Amino acid sequence: AYVMVPMFITPAPGLKGPVSFHVRRFRPRVAWSRMKSTHWLVQTNVSAESPTPASLREACRLAERSFFEFPVPPGATALPPLPRECHGSPVVFHGRSPLILAALRSPFKGGVFFDPERFGNDAYAQGYGDGYINSDAMVLTWRALLVNAEASSRYVFLKPNDDYKLFTGLALHSSSIPALFADIQSKAKRDLLDQEVVVAEAKEVDGEWRFIVVDGQVVASSMYRPICSSDVPSDVVIFAKSMVSTWVPAPVFCLDIGRVNGCYKVIECNCFNASRFYAADVRSIVEAVSSYQEGRTDW
Repeated sequence: AYVMVPMFITPAPGLKGPVSFHVRRFRPRVAWSRMKSTHWLVQTNVSAESPTPASLREACRLAERSFFEFPVPPGATALPPLPRECHGSPVVFHGRSPLILAALRSPFKGGVFFDPERFGNDAYAQGYGDGYINSDAMVLTWRALLVNAEASSRYVFLKPNDDYKLFTGLALHSSSIPALFADIQSKAKRDLLDQEVVVAEAKEVDGEWRFIVVDGQVVASSMYRPICSSDVPSDVVIFAKSMVSTWVPAPVFCLDIGRVNGCYKVIECNCFNASRFYAADVRSIVEAVSSYQEGRTDW
């Protein structure tokens, strides 16, 4: 990184003519951390149908950012050895929850945008108020929910009260809750009775969109239900921006918006590092997140 600087020369005594100049190169005195390019560290052994690793690889090539890919063994609690170039440089992780949690416990935690206390039902209800679809929901443990399920007969909406995605939010009859819990616990292979779930009135959502937010700005978006499309209506973009101006859980995150009875509502926020981008412009995402990381001084 060099800049060109004019150097004015004073004529020697007795010489006539205008002052001339020449140019030299020098390294500008700016913080070295700001000059380093962002390295993207991407998990490859995610779901087979996920296009995210390949789309990030191509976006990093177009954006001229480093891309490193690696598998993460199931149940891993620590990061694999990282390339030497990543030490002391801006990084961004992308993959599944074990990778993200391992990164949070490491010296590279600046490459993850996640605080568990800010990604949950209570935080969304407080941050977005009536703009949040489940602002009136209850948060119960599975233990309490299973007791209540036996005494009720209604349709409800359930989802985890965290961003680790042990199961996908769904509407179901209360009589089906015990079977759902048994299935989730068998896959988790651990006791989940004291894990919290969000219980809300089942609502019909006829459209859902994802917005990628970086430093308070919407940088990319996509519809993901009922179809995957990059065509996002301007009115839902306006609503998303109004919610971002109200509250954000992290400097970089994904905001999901749904349409209920003709009105837009926040569905949830998602940790950027473990989110899909659907039909959003991945190059724009890589460039925006990389620029944000390169503007930080805590590397």
